[in-house]
Amino acid sequence: MKNLIQLVENLKKSEVRLIRSLLEVQSLNQKSHKLELFNLIHSKMVKTNVDASMKIYQKKPHAVYYVLKSRLKGDIINSMLYKEVSQVFSTDYVKAKINCRKWLMQGGMLINRKIYGEGLRLLHRAQQLAEQFDLRGEEALINETLRNYYVVREGIDVLNHYNLMIHENNEFYTKHIDSGNLMYLLSIPTLFKAVYSVNKRQIYRHLKRLDDIYNSTKGESERIAFYYHVGYINYYILTRQFNKAKNMCLSFFPLIKNSISLNTISNNGGAHLEMTSVLFRLEEFTEAMLYANKTLQIFREQTFNQILAYEYCFLGNFHTKKHAAATDIFNQVQNIPQINSSVIRKEKSNYLAAYNYYKIGDISKSKELLDNCKNLTVNKSGWYLGKKLLLLIISIQEKEADPTLLKLENLLKLFRTLEEEYIMRFKAIYKVVKFLGNNQFDFKLTLEKQKHYLDLLIEGKGDYLWNPLGYEMIRFDEWFMEQFESRER
Repeated sequence: MKNLIQLVENLKKSEVRLIRSLLEVQSLNQKSHKLELFNLIHSKMVKTNVDASMKIYQKKPHAVYYVLKSRLKGDIINSMLYKEVSQVFSTDYVKAKINCRKWLMQGGMLINRKIYGEGLRLLHRAQQLAEQFDLRGEEALINETLRNYYVVREGIDVLNHYNLMIHENNEFYTKHIDSGNLMYLLSIPTLFKAVYSVNKRQIYRHLKRLDDIYNSTKGESERIAFYYHVGYINYYILTRQFNKAKNMCLSFFPLIKNSISLNTISNNGGAHLEMTSVLFRLEEFTEAMLYANKTLQIFREQTFNQILAYEYCFLGNFHTKKHAAATDIFNQVQNIPQINSSVIRKEKSNYLAAYNYYKIGDISKSKELLDNCKNLTVNKSGWYLGKKLLLLIISIQEKEADPTLLKLENLLKLFRTLEEEYIMRFKAIYKVVKFLGNNQFDFKLTLEKQKHYLDLLIEGKGDYLWNPLGYEMIRFDEWFMEQFESRER
């Protein structure tokens, strides 16, 4: 029932009217159980199979009910193809892709039924659209269908012509797929992990392959150029060349703006998200907030992408000490249904908010939110370290010496399993906190005796670099100095 409800809730008003009309025609003026089930779901009167079957058949779900549900699902999906693409999809690229596939199916069907004129017209129309929007996979299938028609009528020359075109289409489409895969290999680690070890040789090999594909196409594919830019931006992030990443973002914007196939809401918003991410890492928080707010305006409301934009707006407010505004954003995100579609995204929202509630002095709320991050912190690194860090900070502030030292001993055991992780900064924090705990939270003595580690944290270079988008949301060296200064007053 969940899938059927999702289908119905996703329908536009014009599609609802079309489906009702089709179901009424199918019923031949008799009572239609399919129409009844559709109306029950659309009006939100039923949520489960039991509710629906009891309403329609006055008994629990049975074979006839499940057949009815399956047929209704099929009718809804098929009816989606009846609507004009321009009325359903908002971006030219998606419209082109769907139209290409639709005209390919229709043209092939008409030729098989010997309606050659209209069938060829649709196929050639699809071919022009595929060329215009760099749809190499669709273009190969269209040319294959055209080859099969023309070869028996015009002979070997036509066969050679179309075989060459199909080969070029497939070769280019393979490059599309490969460059997309390489882009993901370079970008996914920066999206989902708080801590990641960088195999520089491996990511350089990915970049080199992406570079080779891009150069081999000689600028003929905007799609490959898109993958190339995203790949390079994330390579520069992984290798901490943030100014180069910023410059690559600046060249990314005109590529998208001037392209008929790339100029979409998701691509525009994604480019702004990339720039926001880079600006955060450069600690240019004011400019990062400008891009984050632009991103929020680009993405549609109540979408998963909007949640990502809100996350960056939250971080911008947090790092510029606008904690009330950050709290408002957290509350807004909880009202977006898509937040519940990803456990990790939901828990990351809780994690970010836990740090914010700590900053405004609501320790109990902070601890409650941290307790609701079990899946996010399950891998015992990254966000897990951040969770432990915040709990340590709270313990130190509340002067709970024994619990603090116990947590430190547990972390010491944890470090032995994390040799390959990028945690040198956290290990320096551990050294400082351990000394602090062993010396009755004497910040002055700790500052004197642990100056080496504190200087590494303050300087923040190399393995000791602070990442504003990572698990250490409250920069430990700044927090330490604040605590020291407050005790010296």
